[in-house]
Amino acid sequence: MLKFKNPYGEPIEAPLDAAFVVDNYVNNGRLYISLWAEDRDFGGMTPWCDVTVNLPFDSLTDENCVFIDVNDAPYLESFLSENGLGRPTGRKARSGYVEYPEYRIDLNKILQHRMLPTF
Repeated sequence: MLKFKNPYGEPIEAPLDAAFVVDNYVNNGRLYISLWAEDRDFGGMTPWCDVTVNLPFDSLTDENCVFIDVNDAPYLESFLSENGLGRPTGRKARSGYVEYPEYRIDLNKILQHRMLPTF
């Protein structure tokens, strides 16, 4: 599993185990990715945040690109880059007051850390 350091600074002794749930958005088939992290209080993996945001009216460079949800999870860019999971394309798409960066993700690496949802 990946190691994920809690970006909110809650006291933890070591980084949390992390994994991804990978699926597709229903309305356009684009890639959906969420990050799950270990919940030490409950002893299992729980949803942490959405990695991607669906902006159906904005084009993507190619099928390996996604818009990153920096509005709800501003730490995602550094997490993806530091773990070699994706890199910015330099493009952004605006929704409301937020500009979401486009990232070319390494889907093979993401899938190496994939887990099936438990809902």
